[in-house]
Amino acid sequence: MIPSTTPEAWEDDEVATLGGNDLIRDVVLFLGVLLLINQARSLQHVGRQVLAHIIMPPSFPRNQEFGNLV
Repeated sequence: MIPSTTPEAWEDDEVATLGGNDLIRDVVLFLGVLLLINQARSLQHVGRQVLAHIIMPPSFPRNQEFGNLV
């Protein structure tokens, strides 16, 4: 789209694009941030489980003297 050359037309273009689009953009960005936070929490939980299995796999032999180490 070719921009208009008069300042009045620029103001009209700005008003037309700043109406509801900013609200929609802000809501979409907010939901995106919430989704990223949720994904980070899920990955953190999975990472802890993987790390726990690396340190002490489920098939790790248990020492009866100390009981279950998990």
